[in-house]
Amino acid sequence: MRKTLLALMIIVATTVEAQAPTYQRGDTVRIKGLARPGELKVIGIPGDYLRNDDTGLSVNGIPVTYFASDFLERFKWQGEKVIPEGHYFVMGTERLNKRVTENVGLHPAADLERMH
Repeated sequence: MRKTLLALMIIVATTVEAQAPTYQRGDTVRIKGLARPGELKVIGIPGDYLRNDDTGLSVNGIPVTYFASDFLERFKWQGEKVIPEGHYFVMGTERLNKRVTENVGLHPAADLERMH
């Protein structure tokens, strides 16, 4: 007589929610999907307080000093902002051939990727 082994498998389906990556101030990132290479620095993380006025840009009251003054002078936004959850404030340049594009602003975490 042949014995048949019946295996009962229970498959549990779970929903895994993808979490956006987290970055720290000073991390080098780029915007996903852009053909042009660029290095952007994370300046502000969720909850940070940004202020830009005639004295310059500051994060949580600390002046941003690691960009050339002429770059910061072209940054025309004036006022105060708090970085919302899931977003990062980045600054830097992107290059395509001889053309240089400056990128400054808020970006969702899901749109950024770490530079290696």
